[in-house]
Amino acid sequence: MSFIFDARINIFITIYKYGTSIHWLIVKIIKYIKVFIEDFDVFGI
Repeated sequence: MSFIFDARINIFITIYKYGTSIHWLIVKIIKYIKVFIEDFDVFGI
């Protein structure tokens, strides 16, 4: 039981550590896509 409990805590810590960086990565991608679409709107495409 303790092994499963420790594994869950380790997974949670890993998700917490890398989840924030993944979140910022997604935010950056969305911002780049919005800028990309706005640039196309300027060209009238």
